[in-house]
Amino acid sequence: MKTVLSILLSLLLPTAAFADAVALEGAPAQELAAIKTRVAVQARQILTVEDIEGAGADRFVGLAMKRFRPAGAIITDDDVGKPLVVARNAPVRIEFQRGALSITAEGRALAAGAVGDVIRVMNIASKITFDAVVVSDSKVMVQS
Repeated sequence: MKTVLSILLSLLLPTAAFADAVALEGAPAQELAAIKTRVAVQARQILTVEDIEGAGADRFVGLAMKRFRPAGAIITDDDVGKPLVVARNAPVRIEFQRGALSITAEGRALAAGAVGDVIRVMNIASKITFDAVVVSDSKVMVQS
């Protein structure tokens, strides 16, 4: 009995690629996930080529681990994420720009975030909270 996936693959892939894809379809997840840790890695640790091994491992280099993984553990996309550059409750520089107007203020991050994340920030002077985009280490920008 053909599965929906095998029918879709037969329509989308050339014959040789279809045979390879169908062979992989029934394979256990651990056979497909060939990327493993060489050493124990801590939560929030930035991965380097020395930390991981396997085909395609370079796509994880520079990403941060979300949780501890012992040496030899298989890692997947769910185990990694963008590295955090702003910590919760850390001081941040808030920037606002509109045309020629540029305002900067000191603030406090109310959440942790990676570059590109939208986090909640509090202006220290006014105690007003608002959303801002993390642009670099300890720097956020208010979108207008």
